[in-house]
Amino acid sequence: MTQLVNRDLLIASVLLHELVEAFGYRKEGDTYIQSDIREKFIHGFWETYIALEERVPKDLAHLIGTHSKDSPMHPQFLEGIIFHYADLAHADILCF
Repeated sequence: MTQLVNRDLLIASVLLHELVEAFGYRKEGDTYIQSDIREKFIHGFWETYIALEERVPKDLAHLIGTHSKDSPMHPQFLEGIIFHYADLAHADILCF
């Protein structure tokens, strides 16, 4: 049996997964430094919290929270596995 990818769920998770970047840094003079949010919470946690507060579907919040290699949980859906590895590949590309 072929499993179809829920493209809407996958695209929504990609668009929302970096919400912490809006809160993750603060400007001091001419430089940006990490905020206490970024220092105190693992990547994916804060985005998941915001998503749940805004009442996004729990499956979407799960994908946001499990996309990172730092997450203590693994994705439970095919979309999450695709998203996880795409995000890892993107991070590797940024290193070059």
